[in-house]
Amino acid sequence: FTQHYEQYGEIFSLKIPHPLRTQLNNSAISKEVVNELEAKINEIPVIVFIHGLGGNLQQFDEVVRKFAGLTDIFAVDLPGSGKSKAKQGLKLTLENFTNFVKESLDTNGFIGREIIIVAHSYGTQVALKLAEINEINLKGLVLLAPPKIPLKRTWKENFFLGLFLKIPWLFEFFRKLDRFNNIQSLSMKRLFSNPETPEFLRLKQFRFNLLTNSTNFLNHAKSWIPLTISEVIDASQTISNNNGSILIVDGSDDKVTHDGGASYHDLLGNNISQYQILE
Repeated sequence: FTQHYEQYGEIFSLKIPHPLRTQLNNSAISKEVVNELEAKINEIPVIVFIHGLGGNLQQFDEVVRKFAGLTDIFAVDLPGSGKSKAKQGLKLTLENFTNFVKESLDTNGFIGREIIIVAHSYGTQVALKLAEINEINLKGLVLLAPPKIPLKRTWKENFFLGLFLKIPWLFEFFRKLDRFNNIQSLSMKRLFSNPETPEFLRLKQFRFNLLTNSTNFLNHAKSWIPLTISEVIDASQTISNNNGSILIVDGSDDKVTHDGGASYHDLLGNNISQYQILE
């Protein structure tokens, strides 16, 4: 569904209630039993999904299917990403995204609940910033392929980013040129280095690429100020104080964020974080 946010725009969202909630409207169930069941459901942490740069909530489809019968599920396309339309003039900054997710959690009734956030790539930065907000009871954090800490752009990355921002049609031209090879394009091969990746997943990601707005992507990337080491440590400490934990996951052949997760685990250690590499 789509929700309107005065400050942020028209936001595409996904909200899947715990399956028991649909039974609580049955008039045959007494109010006392309904209240008791609702209280028990609300004790289960809600799982929130945050996508990465140029991504969208549908990239979590397979994971959502695994958890949808266990608790409440919530996900959004960040402003300017996927099917969400950012308010004109909104700066696509980490701070604005963090404040937006906090407001969306509040709007949908999840503030006050224990929360587990599953975040991918750039979304891991938003998730870590959310840990600084007192109203959010962050019980657990899953960091999927996070960017290295500390993140430093190469001179080539800065040069081409600056060039494309000055000449945005050039970036769009390269994107269209890349699409001529469809699911065999260079960008797709960069995302799926394993030649045995199912064609269905490649086609699905190709569709997601078509949804990505070039101007929003460039502005988003340009305004990305990487988290500092102290910010990551502070966030992890907050989660630790909530008796929570952090799971960090890398892909063995990831050619985009490489061993980004390993840098977080090296920083945080085994007391607060667990680290896994998926083949």
